[in-house]
Amino acid sequence: MLVIDSLVNAIKEAKKYNSNTQIAPVAVLWTDKDRQWEAVINKIQVLLPELLVLGTYAPGKMTGPVIWIKCVIARTLPEVPLPEAVIPVIYLPGVSRADLRAIESCPVWLQGLAELQYRGVFWSQSNGRDWSVNAFLTSKSGGLGLDVAKDENTQKALLRVLDALLFDKKVEQLTGSHLESNDFNQMLMSAPDKDLLIWMNDSQSIQDLWEGKRWDAFVALCTKEFSFNPEKDGDLGAAEALCLNKEAWTVVWQRFIETFHLYPKLPALLAKVRMHHDLFVDQSTYLQYTLNAEKALENSLLKLSELAPVEARQAVLTLEKNHAERRSWVWGKMGYAPLVTALEHLAIIADLSATIPGGLTPYASS
Repeated sequence: MLVIDSLVNAIKEAKKYNSNTQIAPVAVLWTDKDRQWEAVINKIQVLLPELLVLGTYAPGKMTGPVIWIKCVIARTLPEVPLPEAVIPVIYLPGVSRADLRAIESCPVWLQGLAELQYRGVFWSQSNGRDWSVNAFLTSKSGGLGLDVAKDENTQKALLRVLDALLFDKKVEQLTGSHLESNDFNQMLMSAPDKDLLIWMNDSQSIQDLWEGKRWDAFVALCTKEFSFNPEKDGDLGAAEALCLNKEAWTVVWQRFIETFHLYPKLPALLAKVRMHHDLFVDQSTYLQYTLNAEKALENSLLKLSELAPVEARQAVLTLEKNHAERRSWVWGKMGYAPLVTALEHLAIIADLSATIPGGLTPYASS
């Protein structure tokens, strides 16, 4: 069961009543002072078509002011058919249960709905408070009873991914785990390492594309997973961390060398990274090292014409020994090391030409 299914079922539970001792409520009042559910309310309406929303008049979206809602409940609007047997649910963004309770201080524009608390029922927690998103997820009484961290970052992430949480996640996927900000942020990302490379490949365009919740989730996830903040450190900072290839970044590097063709603009960024000159640096991760090595190899090959055949032959074999490893690096596969690729064949010729075959005929020499 998806989380959204559990939510809809919980709301429908509020409609239940004992027909032997009670009359049917005219409506279920869903108050949401902090507007936490507002961003996904239209999607919830798809599964709960009797859901009315207090807001700007838009009958096609089942949204309208107080007087419109009262008319729908009274079944006086032919264009908004509501079967007699159906108990509507009224979503009240920006309104708390306390606002309706305090009729004397209740805003004039809202007073028309205040009387519904006596003819209807509230969908609220057992303590009378509004159902916040966190409360619904964690409450064992009317909620899902999940284990969700209470820190500020987790609560922000929870609201940020509400759409994905409701419509993409099954309750059983979340049950039994201690859920933190990182768990929720990942719901907006296809894969952290993949999304990081997508952003690095064209950072400004991707930031503009992801503006809003997804960008906020991406920043939060990078900060926690990769100890890197895209907004503060920029794409060059990411490129330096990728080339350094330490800790969590080893996963990103592995994805890059396996799928480099998906990120055609990334080499231009990586070429800006200068290699740290110490014994423990992996040279294979630095494009700048390969470009410098190719230039040095070019200079060495050009000088072969100045040498005697024996010396030239030995120089080629020495170059092969020093550069051969680079052929297995990703930069060779990407076309940034053409000379070391050619050097392999030149070394074969140098080796075979050390002994000149002789004979009276080609057949004899063979």
